[in-house]
Amino acid sequence: MNRVRVEAAPDGGGGALCLTGAQHDLLRRSAQVFLSLVPEGPGRDLALGPGGAQLPDLVASAGEEDGDGFVPVAVTFEQLHAVHAMLMTLLVLVPSELSFMQQTGHFRENAAGLAAGLRRAADHLA
Repeated sequence: MNRVRVEAAPDGGGGALCLTGAQHDLLRRSAQVFLSLVPEGPGRDLALGPGGAQLPDLVASAGEEDGDGFVPVAVTFEQLHAVHAMLMTLLVLVPSELSFMQQTGHFRENAAGLAAGLRRAADHLA
């Protein structure tokens, strides 16, 4: 779950995460849970940083799965930060493995693995 393929934009202004179908589903469902648990306002802004306001649009902007089974998601570095922060915050907000699975449909270790993959991906987008 922690392998994330990244295609950087030539201008250095971001790029595309190429997520597996399961990673994209984890991202989508985690965002839904996070947005329901953390109300809009200063707390959410603090948790997600400057790219956080675009989280719903980012998740919705994913392309179609390609022939290799990857789903492209265009991101800026700020949006990548917001996604990483959302996953890490969700791991703290939902500390029970059972509750996390019930709410997101995925294991906590997969969310932590995806966050680790995003940290490695940041090197390619910076």
